[in-house]
Amino acid sequence: MYKLFLNDKSVNFVENKIDFQCNDFTLCLPFQSEYQLFAEFQKLKSSEIINHLYFICGRDVAYVFQKFCSLFTVIEAAGGLIKNNNNEYLFIFRRGWWDLPKGKIDKGETPEQAALREVNEETGISGMAISKSLPQTYHIYYLKEKPILKITHWYEMFYNGNGTLIPQTEEDIIEARWLTHDKIHKIKPLIYSSINELINSYFNYQV
Repeated sequence: MYKLFLNDKSVNFVENKIDFQCNDFTLCLPFQSEYQLFAEFQKLKSSEIINHLYFICGRDVAYVFQKFCSLFTVIEAAGGLIKNNNNEYLFIFRRGWWDLPKGKIDKGETPEQAALREVNEETGISGMAISKSLPQTYHIYYLKEKPILKITHWYEMFYNGNGTLIPQTEEDIIEARWLTHDKIHKIKPLIYSSINELINSYFNYQV
């Protein structure tokens, strides 16, 4: 299964109908053509009723997903879910939303290198150790009316230091803060849907 986000709406690619539960806010369609992908996405974008679009793809889930991605300019980014010795997690606050530190992968960088660099630039701390990869997230946004698909590579990291957090204000980050598991759940309405998807998966795995 693949899931992409457009703000709070999602486009999902599944093998069959047992992969999800349908409701009044969900549109479920068998995959037919590349044109269908674009046309139905345009309908989802403007709909005031439908929030989730599902394409049933059979065994061709990965193929159909790649066809959908080809409709967009793709940008790859990388970031981290960073945990400290107090079982707190590092979040940043930017433009009214809580987020995880992340950023675009520069030419010649690996995703791991980019993730470590971005955490350092956006929060001011260094010396994190990557422990494992986390699921990628996919979200769509528009830049000067041009549709962009951002694929973000995520890593679990551990931080043993006590460095001062320094938010990268030139990137509109006004706060960097260590948050407990309980605090994260309280601010979920102010966390992007794609990030909520990531942390939900992560904390369920932890349990």
